[in-house]
Amino acid sequence: MKTAFLFFLLALNGVVFGQVWNNSGPEGGFFKDFVIHPTNSQIIYAGSDDGGGVWKTIDGGETWELLTTDYPNFTGWHIEMDKMHPDTLYFCELYGRYGILKTTDGGESFTHLTEGFTLNRDLQTTQLAIYSQSSDTLFASTGEGDSYGRIGNGVFKSVNGGINWSYSGLQDTSIHCIRISNTNRIFAGTENYGLKYSDNSGETWLTHPDIPDTATVLQIDKKENILVVSAAANGVFISYDNGNTFTYSGLYGEFNFDLKILKTSPYLEIISTGFFHPNRYTSETGEWTAIVDPLLNDQLLIGIDAVEDIIYIGIFSSAQIIRSVDNGETWEKLANNPVATEIRAIVVDPDSDRIYTSLQNSYNLGGNRYNTESICVSTDGGLNWERTGPIAHGMDLEMHPSNSEIIFLGTFAQGLFKTSNGFASWENSRVGNKLILDVAINPTNPTELLLSELDIPLVETGVFKSTNGGDSWYQTGNLTATKILYNPINNKVYFSTENGIYISNDNGETISSDPVFFGGEVVLSMAYRNSYLYVGLEEGQLYKIDADDNITAITGDWNIDFPTEVRNILCSQNSIIVGLNGAEQDTLHNLNGSVWQSINNGETWTEITGNLTNTNIFGNTGIALSNDNQLFIATYGQGVFKSTDLVLDLPTIQKNTFSIAVYPNPAKNIITVKTDSQTNMEKITITSLDGKMVYKKEQINSNKFEINNLNLVAGQYLVTVIINGTVNSSKILIL
Repeated sequence: MKTAFLFFLLALNGVVFGQVWNNSGPEGGFFKDFVIHPTNSQIIYAGSDDGGGVWKTIDGGETWELLTTDYPNFTGWHIEMDKMHPDTLYFCELYGRYGILKTTDGGESFTHLTEGFTLNRDLQTTQLAIYSQSSDTLFASTGEGDSYGRIGNGVFKSVNGGINWSYSGLQDTSIHCIRISNTNRIFAGTENYGLKYSDNSGETWLTHPDIPDTATVLQIDKKENILVVSAAANGVFISYDNGNTFTYSGLYGEFNFDLKILKTSPYLEIISTGFFHPNRYTSETGEWTAIVDPLLNDQLLIGIDAVEDIIYIGIFSSAQIIRSVDNGETWEKLANNPVATEIRAIVVDPDSDRIYTSLQNSYNLGGNRYNTESICVSTDGGLNWERTGPIAHGMDLEMHPSNSEIIFLGTFAQGLFKTSNGFASWENSRVGNKLILDVAINPTNPTELLLSELDIPLVETGVFKSTNGGDSWYQTGNLTATKILYNPINNKVYFSTENGIYISNDNGETISSDPVFFGGEVVLSMAYRNSYLYVGLEEGQLYKIDADDNITAITGDWNIDFPTEVRNILCSQNSIIVGLNGAEQDTLHNLNGSVWQSINNGETWTEITGNLTNTNIFGNTGIALSNDNQLFIATYGQGVFKSTDLVLDLPTIQKNTFSIAVYPNPAKNIITVKTDSQTNMEKITITSLDGKMVYKKEQINSNKFEINNLNLVAGQYLVTVIINGTVNSSKILIL
């Protein structure tokens, strides 16, 4: 019996470790950089901010492939192409996870370039420039500014194609961008120290006198002998002599986050971002004019590239890529996009294949500028998505427990919205310039709701209650609650805050004046099951509290090296599933999340992150489970992932009633599995001894089955068979 149980646990670990995730959408995202192939405009590379990765299309945007699958949470901050060898590209990752990736085959394979980057801030690469005298000589800039925790460490140089790097000046300085003129003068755009330049390959640097020496230089672009510089709110400067002199061209007071030279003849044409629309310059008039188009109005551009008359633009919202094929005369959304959306919440209709997600669109204060539709809905289990809902920055989603058409959406700066028809229409249930931190529905009395909000203009927080389904509200407390949780057994409500957990014993009418649990700790998540309250903290700890208020630590191995926020806890059957978040940590903490599962009330944990290419579970409601045990997670940077075949409970372990034979043993690529049972096998799995499942076959219509083309690494494996819930296993040696 013990042997069978041990084999079952090994097999279960194989299932868990081998959890397979599929990216389910929705499309769109925050696209920070584009590179168009110089001789084939159908080939485009798109880099996404916030862990969205680098994507490639070879058919003009009809289909996209994620290139950085082996580098989870990669932020495509900058892409540099060697125009003489366009299959050679460098990807710069600002957030300090990876530094620089290099490909010489258009993204089929990569070399990870970090040798010489000794500090974390050395890895915060913002841009790369290729020296024209030698394509193996590279310069990289680092850092984005102290206010973001991404302080960088100046300029780095490589003379062997990025294999090794060394300091090349301006250390302890944040450098947003770097470019090299046709005369090999190197320009570095600093944070608050103007434009620096070097004429001796980075040995010494000077401040360019034509750019304000207190300016933040966000971007430099070059074409032929012309350079243009975005000095942020100090405006845009142009040089016609390889950067010897610059002349102010306008846009003082604008944001000018990114810019691009569109043409140099017959007139110089430039496009630059603005706070509320892009701007266009022509040397014919020497003036900047606003680009007026419904797709670009009230939008902030964050990424631009152009070849001939084709322009690609990314905007500051979780939205589709914008393109012009006629040099900016007309604009269109791409019909198909990479999946790089930032999802704050996900809920699944328990009675259908309908899924709702809220989109993180911007951080606009007091209006809908920069935002796009805040909801994406799928009616077919995540195969296809449609945008809908209010123009807002989506936050929490809560679905009515008995009517899935009724959903509440919390927003950043636009209050609370309610739909009674699955977002075919909606109304503003709580109006104002308010950040809704969380909303909760009483599962035993769904007309009763509680929400936590921040009134932004007044800088006041509070807990509000509705007893009529959200039609009206009254204040019951002053907490800033990160999560509100009803206890379905009694009238208790738990409020997690940055100072522990507060409790109400009367459904939120009154709230304890002091924290009852974890006083002084930042609590981010809670869940309730089988008389246990599960609590997740900002620093990665997980606890359970029983009915007698006894607290037990049940933290898994995720917290060994770095603290990682426990943002989500989901309970189902005997499973506890937690979603961890490393996003928005600004390089000061662990930047990677993960997904973990326990089937024994937190005594042991197994990581089920599997093949996730984005692991950060960021929102308050980032994990959802369908009735047929499909697990959905919402990520910060690559939309929604779905995993099937999740084991949620330990089935009853029975004594073996059959024997198993596996032969030949040792074997190479072919083995036969046979039992002495007269019943067909339900499942065969092969698991490595470290718990990773390498093979699975279900519904075998025989008690004998041949497995071909195993192609396994030499070593010992466990072959497990399940028949009518009964388990047996046998070891095999693969040569």
